[in-house]
Amino acid sequence: MKNKKRTIMVSTLILGLILSFSTIGLAYSKGYSFDLGSAIATRTGYKFNLDNKYTTITAKADSFNVRTGQPSANEQQYAVYIAKKWSFETHNTGILTTGRRYTKNVGEVSRGDYRVQVVKKLPAPDIPDVHIIGGGNVIQ
Repeated sequence: MKNKKRTIMVSTLILGLILSFSTIGLAYSKGYSFDLGSAIATRTGYKFNLDNKYTTITAKADSFNVRTGQPSANEQQYAVYIAKKWSFETHNTGILTTGRRYTKNVGEVSRGDYRVQVVKKLPAPDIPDVHIIGGGNVIQ
């Protein structure tokens, strides 16, 4: 009888550990990309269904000359926002610079549908044919 109880306890413990590790791996992560040309801002078509949790946005972008297809030496600045649908609630990364990879915690968001918007920092140098092209992830 003691061995049977011990077997049940050990089996329950192992099952609990397996379930807890599997739920840790279920974090939400979805990618987005953008090409910010001469426009000051662009709204991506990516939709994010977020929970009431702390949220992190990753971003990496580079400046490219669209005529030559070559990277541009001119650094550009931009910010990534997530905007809640039918609400004024937004969260942003702050100012980012091309050529670098960022991971920014934007705080706790309320549950709902969000879209990513990328905004070029003004005054941006007036450089014709230079686009900010990049992407990242929204992670919970």
